[in-house]
Amino acid sequence: MYNRHLIVAFIILGVSVLLLLFAGGVMLYEKLSVTDTYQVFITGWVMTLFLILAGITLCLFFLYQIIVITFINPSKLKKKIVFRWRIVGVAVLFVTLFLINRTSSFVFSIVQDMKDYKNGDLGVENLRIVDIYKGNQTVSRIIETEKGDFYMPWYVHQIEEGNIYRFTYLKRSKHILNIEDIH
Repeated sequence: MYNRHLIVAFIILGVSVLLLLFAGGVMLYEKLSVTDTYQVFITGWVMTLFLILAGITLCLFFLYQIIVITFINPSKLKKKIVFRWRIVGVAVLFVTLFLINRTSSFVFSIVQDMKDYKNGDLGVENLRIVDIYKGNQTVSRIIETEKGDFYMPWYVHQIEEGNIYRFTYLKRSKHILNIEDIH
């Protein structure tokens, strides 16, 4: 009985590590060979999805261990210790449910973006850049223009504040797909 629980736990942990390795592989592919902004958008989505799924499976690993400790085999432990493990289990369950909720909204948003791209729901406008916000990230940028904020998932273009550029973007989410210099 003990060996079966251990095997199941290591299988769940292995799936989590495998998903993390897939996310790393997609990130490496993106850094080495992707040059188009739309491809960066798609590979970023896939990488983020793998990372979130790895986090969910890691939470499932801990939940499985807590279930084994508190419900399947609690007779070998004191009641205080079992109670503490149950509290930890509830906290991990909340984290897992939060990740599942964020994953579903993230997937729905990206699927809608892909439908918008397929249907040609794109905006193409000449806009002046007011500000470029880098944040802590070195890759993506939030571009403030006269028409509002736009998100650029990968900083592939040399752009400067005050200049006018032609933006191709998804209208709903304002993800930038292409920037052209129009001096």
